[in-house]
Amino acid sequence: VLEVALRWPGIHTAYHNFSNKWNLPVYFQIRFREVAGSLEAALTDGLEDAPAGSPYCLLASHRTWISLGKCWSDEMFLPLLAHRLWRLTLQILARFSVFVSELSVRPVSNESAKETKKPLTGSKDPSEDQGSHASEASAASISSTQLVYVVSDLGRLQEWLPDLLETVKQKLEMIGFKNFSSISAALEDSQSALSAHVPALSSRIVQDLSESCFSYLKSALEVPRLYRRTNKEVPSTASSYVDSALKPLYQLQSGHGDKVQPAVMQSWLQEA
Repeated sequence: VLEVALRWPGIHTAYHNFSNKWNLPVYFQIRFREVAGSLEAALTDGLEDAPAGSPYCLLASHRTWISLGKCWSDEMFLPLLAHRLWRLTLQILARFSVFVSELSVRPVSNESAKETKKPLTGSKDPSEDQGSHASEASAASISSTQLVYVVSDLGRLQEWLPDLLETVKQKLEMIGFKNFSSISAALEDSQSALSAHVPALSSRIVQDLSESCFSYLKSALEVPRLYRRTNKEVPSTASSYVDSALKPLYQLQSGHGDKVQPAVMQSWLQEA
């Protein structure tokens, strides 16, 4: 195009007119809505599973990482928009942090026992209200398995943030930017904000795990009655309630041991 523009002045003028119409702020707003809209849609359905093959457990986490990578991809990045894309990167991380904080205060649903109450005969309106409230409560709750998924995704995202930083540095070097210490510090702040959610999430997991185990321990009250004033032999194996009480611990470790760091899993089991 430049060769043609140099040979024919008319085309050269048309080329400049077209170039002047290229509006970077408008281009960024289009891209911003594209990224932010996709991310918000995923956060709305935040407890949906990530697509098959994703290293993340939840759709929200998967979409967050995709959005971060898109900001610095060749198909979107422009050197003159580096400052705006960096701000968008921090906004994406902040938005995901808010999303996790909202999940951490949701009531934990009981996965093992789901009770359904039958409506009273002849009271249609109250039963409809009860059904509505039940569905709303279900939508606002989170399971212990999903809490594990959130902790897992937080760990995976933090693990990959250094790779994102290297990509950002490569792009910023194109425009002669050298103050990488400020970039690193900002990303570390975002990483610290994400890490701050883990203790609260872990506490909820331990609490739910403990309650699941404790519900079976009530059977220990029956042991004296089974052996008092009887000629039964001393038992050689554990009572069935012991195995049941330990089952939630085993299920957590066997079902999700590969999703979190061994030290994290061990701390959950020990605390429970």
